[in-house]
Amino acid sequence: MAHSVLTPTVFHEDWWLNAATGGGYEVAEVTDGGRVVGRLPYYNRRLYGLMWGAMPVLTHFLGPAVDEGVGAPITRFNRRLEITRELLRRFPHTHFSKIKCHRDISDVIAFQEMKFRTFVQFTYEIHPQPEEQLLKNMHRTTRQNVRLTEADGVLSNALDP
Repeated sequence: MAHSVLTPTVFHEDWWLNAATGGGYEVAEVTDGGRVVGRLPYYNRRLYGLMWGAMPVLTHFLGPAVDEGVGAPITRFNRRLEITRELLRRFPHTHFSKIKCHRDISDVIAFQEMKFRTFVQFTYEIHPQPEEQLLKNMHRTTRQNVRLTEADGVLSNALDP
């Protein structure tokens, strides 16, 4: 499945968010001339009397999805910054929030300006490929573990609808 600028990962897809939150997610949006240029899905829950902004189950990253448009690099940067600021302004008040941003978020200036604490967490993302190619690209020990798990029926049972 190809992703667009406003759905940069599978975790931004409505079907995923519905499944991961039981339909309990919301989206802050920014429009320009009637066209959506920014989206920030979020999942807030009340726990112990406090409002928590949480990452939905099995959702490894989210964060803002911004269509910065075209133009010189500084023009796109300023546009991205302003859209992100506006998305964060529309993010409801919480006592605690955790937003793990996806790979396309290359700066966190808007988050810092809005008093979010920011951290770096590196990850590795495997892009969709045919199964045999994925297995071929794995270290032999990892490939062997996947095949053993599959032979035990664990993998096929977990992936069956």
